[in-house]
Amino acid sequence: MALRESTAKAQSSFADYCRTGETSGIEGAREDRISQYRRLVFSVVQNALNTAYPIVQKKYMSKEDWESLQHRFFSNHPCSDPQIWRMPSELIEYVEQQESELCSKYPALLDLLRFEWQETYLFMMPDLELPHHSNHCPSLSDKVVLEQEMQLLPLKYPVHNTHPSKLKEAQAGQYISMAWRDREKRHVHFMGISVFFALVLENLNTSDITLLEAGKKVALQFGITTDHWKEELDKFVAKLHQKHLIFKA
Repeated sequence: MALRESTAKAQSSFADYCRTGETSGIEGAREDRISQYRRLVFSVVQNALNTAYPIVQKKYMSKEDWESLQHRFFSNHPCSDPQIWRMPSELIEYVEQQESELCSKYPALLDLLRFEWQETYLFMMPDLELPHHSNHCPSLSDKVVLEQEMQLLPLKYPVHNTHPSKLKEAQAGQYISMAWRDREKRHVHFMGISVFFALVLENLNTSDITLLEAGKKVALQFGITTDHWKEELDKFVAKLHQKHLIFKA
């Protein structure tokens, strides 16, 4: 049943107040009582952000800057996801679009947020069925099956293997973090890989081709004229197979 217009307006005004602290438009509201709702709602949001981004909170930003960011996000960003565990992902978009000054002060902030959110997402994501495959390690001439609960994350800073206190603006470059969820233990793991290998995996994921064909496409893209990449790709595939991330189709 649809809400009366006056009820819907009151609910919307109350939601706006919980974010901004401005009571205009809420008929009969008492500051001594309504403020408790704003405090409780912010506490939920703050706890979710602290849980999702412990490294940013404790190791990278100052306490004052982190808490100030939380308040600005809460007040200025109209969160749209109804699931509280997913809400922290919206902080990334907010920081990217609205916090240029903060990003200048903390150059690796966006990368750290994306890196930490990837762990939360992979841990919480629905189970994905692994396609039919052989348990054998694939050779370069084989087509493969890739672990579905795996993601690649392009980064500007090496947040996946560097302590936050040691991240410097001079380290800016091109990095790839590969993350996956262990199907048995449910833990999320990370591994840094080269851009070359990341592009090979992307080609395998989007095209029905062999490892060798995927490698040749990337080698051509990089202008590589020797065959040394084949040996390195073979080693990389063996490493992925040991971690149960790639299989012979």
